Amino acid sequence: RARWQRALVVAVCLMLFQQFTGNANVLSYAPILFQELGMTEGQALLSTVLLGMCKCVFTAVALATVDRFGRRRLLLSGSAVMCACLCCMAAVFSHQLPVAVAVGALSVYVAAYAMSFAPVTWLVTSEMFPAALRGRAIGAATVANWSGNLAVTLTFLTTIDAIGGTVTFLLYAALCAAGFCFVLTMVPETVRREPDEIAKDLDARWARLVLQRVGWSALRDDDTPAAQRRSSGAATADSDNTITPLPAGEVVNPLMTGRGAAVGTSGSEGSSPRGLRHRQER
Repeated sequence: RARWQRALVVAVCLMLFQQFTGNANVLSYAPILFQELGMTEGQALLSTVLLGMCKCVFTAVALATVDRFGRRRLLLSGSAVMCACLCCMAAVFSHQLPVAVAVGALSVYVAAYAMSFAPVTWLVTSEMFPAALRGRAIGAATVANWSGNLAVTLTFLTTIDAIGGTVTFLLYAALCAAGFCFVLTMVPETVRREPDEIAKDLDARWARLVLQRVGWSALRDDDTPAAQRRSSGAATADSDNTITPLPAGEVVNPLMTGRGAAVGTSGSEGSSPRGLRHRQER
């Protein structure tokens, strides 16, 4: 049960990242963005049609290549390209670059989205679960998807008015970078794999994450004053238990213990059998 709950968490997070990358807002508010950048109304509408055509064409390309390249590779490359394009849009707003740069950046952004998060998110969600749980899992993921869409759509223009286009697009670029890190660490490859095999891979990823967190906690605990006192106490105990070596040339008599074990230097009377008998008689 816990295994499929972890898979559901991954599916819900993927759906949220699909919306938090901001692609729905690009197509919905592209005419407003282009007009703010200096286009006429007709030019803004034509540019928006171009974005829609890019999305349609590259969705078909994704369907033809998704099994060849794999789900993870498409998600990682798509999120990286989207992050770069959103940074370019932030530069357009901050440095007043030509509007053609904005059209090109948004076109590449839409194409990257159409080849990655748009179709692949749904594929990964359906492939992670067995048939008995797939319907409920996709239903929960769909609720998360539309909830994220609602939140982003309601706040996009308000965010631009409040903090400006530069910071807004940098914020969405940071969300794309977060999506890249999430896919890299938590999303298993699902192509040509059974749900049980995918779940084992996901369990291993969760285990590595927990071990890393435990390791960082242990490092933080080692830096505390109590840990330093414990280490200094251990060092003192080790120094008390060290064995002091004998002076050079002194021999230990195996027949004697205690203070009389060292019987003299080699070659002296105390080290010979006669010397030992003489010392015992005395």
